Amino acid sequence: MKSKSCTLVLLLTVGALNFSGCGPATPQPTEIPTATPTQAAVEAPDPVRARDAALAHVSERYGEQAPALGLAWTEELTTPEGLVGLTTYQYTAEDWVVTVSYPIVRPDLTVYQVVVANDATGFHWEGQVDAAGRVTQALEGVLAARDAALTYVIEHYGAEAPTSGLSWMEENITPGWPDAPVPGWVEYQYTAEGWVVTVGHAVLPLEWIVYQITVSNQTTRFQWEGEVDAGGRVTETTAPTAAAEDEYVGWQTYTSAKFGYTLKHPRDVTMMGADLDESVQFVGPVANNEHWPWFSVDHFDSNFYHPPAGTDVHQWIADSSVSYDEMGPKVQVAGLPTVHLIYQGGPGIYASDDYYFIRGDQLFRITILHAGGKQDWDLYDKFLQSFTFP
Repeated sequence: MKSKSCTLVLLLTVGALNFSGCGPATPQPTEIPTATPTQAAVEAPDPVRARDAALAHVSERYGEQAPALGLAWTEELTTPEGLVGLTTYQYTAEDWVVTVSYPIVRPDLTVYQVVVANDATGFHWEGQVDAAGRVTQALEGVLAARDAALTYVIEHYGAEAPTSGLSWMEENITPGWPDAPVPGWVEYQYTAEGWVVTVGHAVLPLEWIVYQITVSNQTTRFQWEGEVDAGGRVTETTAPTAAAEDEYVGWQTYTSAKFGYTLKHPRDVTMMGADLDESVQFVGPVANNEHWPWFSVDHFDSNFYHPPAGTDVHQWIADSSVSYDEMGPKVQVAGLPTVHLIYQGGPGIYASDDYYFIRGDQLFRITILHAGGKQDWDLYDKFLQSFTFP
């Protein structure tokens, strides 16, 4: 009996040990990994942050001219309908309007285009804010790239290049600007004395930008293309071709005594006008009972022909309700922005093309009459391209 009791105790002891060995382990706390700086989550686009960074920059730079701090801004999504790849918000407070546009890219690569404007005071500022909140005035890099390219062209092409120290007129020519700009691209144009410089670049962090630059002159046919990186290094991509032979052999030159402009016209054209300070006519010989070619340059002394200095010619013509049959392709005359209007003509009326452009506070109009239904655009283009200011 004793041996059976001992055996039972031994079995119970072993069973208890076996049960305890197969049971669940004591729960231990699980270590939760912490994110390192390189693992930080990428933030979503934040136009309000970009707006506030730009406003702080503008306030610091321009003081009382800038919007007062602490204004209550009203937000509105203003992305044009159907535009893909770009988002635009508009913020308004009192007379101030702040526009923030940004491409749909990875958030940490987003560069916001910001415009701060007040029509009542005429204040206008444009800049960029990167994903880290760093602010760059929009034109700082553009102007530096333009000047680096011009320095290169002057050093390498001498008398063919623009002279140094020109006074450049600036225009934002971003395709679709300002209503529906092409997502991720900005382009500016600078004009002076027949020269045109365009500077375009992708919307990227400043240190990644490579500026695409063209330097051209319609009259001399000079055209140079190149790139300027963020460090100011210039790379020539297209060298100018050799100067073309003189296309104006046999043509004569006319210079306006009052306005100083110069143009060339065929030798057999007669110049006439009751008051050359207001209008000059260039009338060709008679052929088939019609005078051809027939040009005129008008610069009358009237309210319509005296817009305020700095007026945009497209807006001036639109506001003046000038009638036309068709808007012509975008062109320039004498390196100036030009409105091209086309008139179809009819019984007893010649078809014609009008070209409007503004210099200072004077509006100019060049008219080409297609007398007898004849058109020669090689000749017309030579005439238009010969028009220059000193």
